[in-house]
Amino acid sequence: MTEVPISACPEWLQALDPKFDTLSFHLQHPEISPDEYIRSQHIALGGQVLAKRRIYLDQKYWIYCRDVVRGRPRNPLHTEIYEVLRHAVKSGRALCPASHLILEETLKQEDPESRHLTATIVQELSAGVALQPFPVLFQAEILHFLTTTRPWPVDVYPCEQMAWTYIGNVFGHMSPVSTAFDADTEKAIQKAWFDLMTAMQFPLLAKSMFPPPSDILRTPLEFYDKQNEQCRMHENDFSSFPEVFLIELAGGLDVHKNELGAVQLYLDQKHVGQDGVVVPTDNIAEGTRMLSNLIYHAFRLGKIERQLPGLRIIAGIHAAMRYKRQKHRRGDRHDHLHARVALPYCDLFLTEKSLGHLLCDKPLEYDRLYGCRVAWGPEDALHAIDALLNQTTAC
Repeated sequence: MTEVPISACPEWLQALDPKFDTLSFHLQHPEISPDEYIRSQHIALGGQVLAKRRIYLDQKYWIYCRDVVRGRPRNPLHTEIYEVLRHAVKSGRALCPASHLILEETLKQEDPESRHLTATIVQELSAGVALQPFPVLFQAEILHFLTTTRPWPVDVYPCEQMAWTYIGNVFGHMSPVSTAFDADTEKAIQKAWFDLMTAMQFPLLAKSMFPPPSDILRTPLEFYDKQNEQCRMHENDFSSFPEVFLIELAGGLDVHKNELGAVQLYLDQKHVGQDGVVVPTDNIAEGTRMLSNLIYHAFRLGKIERQLPGLRIIAGIHAAMRYKRQKHRRGDRHDHLHARVALPYCDLFLTEKSLGHLLCDKPLEYDRLYGCRVAWGPEDALHAIDALLNQTTAC
């Protein structure tokens, strides 16, 4: 076998800790499939995460922490916030998870020193933990909903436990496939690759992705102009918040039709007991339509409360803005997506004042629904952190 010199490997791969090279171990344990192994690792990680307080920071608060470390805090209370968070994470009581949204917004910083410092702080306070990317979360939420609403009891892990991954997989887990090796060796490589990616740290990931594709940096201003124009044109299409919520929900289901199709394909394959079996396209399309209708009418009839948070939160935010005749502003898209992951999976969400009021006031009151406190001003944020850390057990 021809050896590939280490100098031929990408710089980021060379920088990973070699102690995470577990190939030899996995070659000795071919009986465990990659899917089984990776699932077991995510279950174990989720259990560790749920034993801690989860505090989600939007990008504004990461910038505040960065400025503290630079010795230029914008508010003296920001120093206290950073020190309290730092101590809580170091003692194992809490973490501030990363997400692909945080990575994208960190990459917007063109100054290398600022970008690296922000990434270093994200690594420190996240303890290397990130929320799963949206497609993974959405499909997990759909499957959990379908599984737990059956008329007979089903023993499944809570969705909150399956929402976590390592920073190296913040955009999703990918495995080497179609290699030149035999099947058992390829499976060992796939498991070892997963282990290696758990060693990826946020600064290294940010460095390896810079400069990023331009389409992940900023949502064009035309996007918000179009949203506002559409809202203005259809402002008389509803007379109540429940009505406009269902309108937004239908739109959200249409946006997620590819993910719904993937869930339907998975269910069809499980039904015949054979992964990878070819399912007719018409069957998937019809199953996806029925699944979408099922979810829509479950919401319409009030059968869904905290389940399917990805659909409820985004549809609810957009519906509340339309109902209040509130315009979309630049940056809203990322702020709304931060709320989508923070509310159902964290204990505290530090964000913008305007978004905080939208989430906590009627008609949404999502802080109460999901048991996640939302704070914005530094005094309120510090008080919320202290109150959360002084509770005896994690949710």
